[in-house]
Amino acid sequence: MEYAIRPARNDEIVLISEIEHLAATLFLQTEHANEVEGLGLPLPFLQQAQQLGQLLVATNEEDIPVGFAAITILDGQPHLHELDVRPEYGRRGIGTKLVSAVSDWSKNHGYDSVTLSTFRDVPWNAPFYERLGFVRMDEEDLPSEMLLLRKTEAEDGLDLSRRVVMKMLI
Repeated sequence: MEYAIRPARNDEIVLISEIEHLAATLFLQTEHANEVEGLGLPLPFLQQAQQLGQLLVATNEEDIPVGFAAITILDGQPHLHELDVRPEYGRRGIGTKLVSAVSDWSKNHGYDSVTLSTFRDVPWNAPFYERLGFVRMDEEDLPSEMLLLRKTEAEDGLDLSRRVVMKMLI
């Protein structure tokens, strides 16, 4: 089956939120279950990303979203804020296609890199992104808005010692 990537439509915001919730259930099998419980992207965040063209969806053959990537701009560069795929569609290359689409979006908008913040020890997090060309950034090299994001993550209950900021040149 071939999955298409396209900008999200406004009428898909609730479905995208559902995809995020379902994908978060995968963390129940990890040491991070308590950290991610209750976290989720607010609907206004998703609506704004959609309006800006910074919310991409992967769709099945019926054109129904089964995954998404949300892009923000931090320190003047695209930041992959979140990427989720419905668990029953996992391990089919959809996440890789979404990362590629984020890279293409970034190039098409004149950027030369993409950043993200993720768990360092979850197989579908940092190890996955490293296979796609992301490299870990040193804490002392993080620009100001990225440091602010890290502070927000800590306030949300995420253990920063178990997270890593990564960057991919495009």
